[in-house]
Order: sequence, then C-alpha cells, then structure tokens
Amino acid sequence: MVPSSHQFEALDRERQVHRADVLFDSNVFRANDDESEKKLHALANLLIAHPGQGDFWFSLMSLSELIASSSRERRIELLKRFRNFYLKLRDRVKFMQSLEANVRAECTGSKMIPSSSASDVDDDIVKSIVAGDLVGLLKEAHEDWRSEKTRLRKKYEEHHKHGQKHYAERAEIRLEFAQSIQTYFSTEGLNQCDDFARDLIAGLTSSDPSLTLDAVKARYQNYPCIWTFSLLARLAQYAQTITDEERERNFHSFDDVLRPDQNDFIDADIAGTGAHCGMMITNDHDLIAKLNRLYDANLIWMQGFTVSDVLVAYNPPNGRTRPARG
Repeated sequence: MVPSSHQFEALDRERQVHRADVLFDSNVFRANDDESEKKLHALANLLIAHPGQGDFWFSLMSLSELIASSSRERRIELLKRFRNFYLKLRDRVKFMQSLEANVRAECTGSKMIPSSSASDVDDDIVKSIVAGDLVGLLKEAHEDWRSEKTRLRKKYEEHHKHGQKHYAERAEIRLEFAQSIQTYFSTEGLNQCDDFARDLIAGLTSSDPSLTLDAVKARYQNYPCIWTFSLLARLAQYAQTITDEERERNFHSFDDVLRPDQNDFIDADIAGTGAHCGMMITNDHDLIAKLNRLYDANLIWMQGFTVSDVLVAYNPPNGRTRPARG
C-alpha cells in the first residue's frame, strides 16, 4: 500500500532514492528521548537489511554539532546514543573531513572521498563517557567548533543586516529578487549562486587551467559538493534579505525555503560536504524542503528525510551507486 501524505512529517509523497550512501545530521540524536532512539535503530535495521545501500556518513562539522551543547551532561548523553548507533552499523559509518577536501576530490577526478571510520574516534568517545567530559580529539574539536560557530553566526548577522537594508532602500534590488526567486529552481539558479562556486574552486584552477567556472557549471551534475553548497548558501542569503511579513505576503509559494535561520550556512556546509549521498537524514524540516526542491529540479543528487519519514516513505532498494572510500 502506498502511504498517504498525512503519514509523513516533512514529505508530501513517497520518494525513490537512486544513490546508495546516506548522510546523517547530528540532530537525529536527541538526549533523553528513548522513542527517537528506537526509531533511529529501526532505521539502521532497515538500511542494513538492504545490501544495495552504501555507507553511512557524517561530516566532522556535524560531529562537532553533536557535542556543541554547553551542558556537559547533555554532551555525554548524546555521545552514548551516538556510540550505540555506530556500533550497530560498525565499519559502514564514515566521517568526511571537510567541504574543501571533498570539493578538491571531485575537481581532481578522484574516486576516493577523504574519510575516516568511526573506530578512529571511538577511543576518545569512550574516554569522554567515562570521564564525564570531553577529552582528546573531541575536546579539541569542541573548542574549535565553538569558535567557528561564533564566526559563522556573526557573518550571518552581518549579511542579514546588510541584505535587509539594501533591499528596503533600493527598488531595483526588490524587483531583481522577485524575478530571481521565480527561476531559482532551474539551471538559472546556477547563475545566481556561481560566485560561491567560483570561491570554492579558486585555489584549484592554477593546477588545472581547464577547471573554469563555465566548465564546472556546464557539467554541474559532476560537481555535487560545489553546487549543493552554493545553491543552499544563496538561498540562505535570500532568506536573510526579506522580512517575514513580506515573505508570507509576496512569496508564499517559497515560504518553506525562505525562512531564515542562524544555522543556514552551517547546514549548507554539512549538506555540501556530503552531497555525493542520495539521502540526508535530518529533523530540520526547512532543510528537507530546500534539498527536495533542488533535487526535483535536477540540480543536486541528495534528497532529505526525517527519521520517521524514511521508515514510512523510503522505497528501497534503489541505491546502487557508491563512491570509493579513502
């Protein structure tokens, strides 16, 4: 029986997934929520049961988000739940290093995604749980991430104030925005975010003169990390530009992709890093809406699901394409 839309948390229909690997967001782990953990382990059983599935990925930034809480007790509780999960999946859990590393890999034609296994951090996770506080690499990552998150949020606020000010003052910007958003979910969207793409490949063009922005844009499906990040980053800026009132009044059909959040650029980095995956599991409904609109426009490889929606709406086994691991 085909599930009806009222059974879904964040989807309007069942979806097929055509690429095997799965990216997990840190927000699927919830402290003091045994019911959510049961669903997460049911999902693990579903994915394990289908041998066509590939690996299960986390970005290191997402792991840093997992331990970002200021509460020591909450961090340790989340680490326990995370460890229970990856022990179930064992060597199929992988960590990606960074967006920049994956962009470099896809631009150089490498078949290997820079990664490490969960076992590489297991010792520090166990020691942190025993000590009741973060130790080793986890402590370093937590401190680095607190600094980086502060920087990203400050940058977000600067963009927010700057964008809204110019939008309110200049009629031509308001007209350009109204026209641009109507064509964003098409290949025209690539032109609207290509400044982000240019920045990502800037350090790589000297070693490969053929790696031009036009070449990367012409074969955009070969560069999912570049374009998933760029498209989401521009949407984040668009969301900062208009007021809530104007979004609801004039851009109601884009409401679910234009609601601003201080973590929008962080989400763009995490999704861009794991953009080779066919599925992202997250409890962020707005991020799911953005990913699925971009996927339906044939602009990116990845679709978004909540844990509950995967259990209802995922139609396996579809995934067969696996990138090589490194």
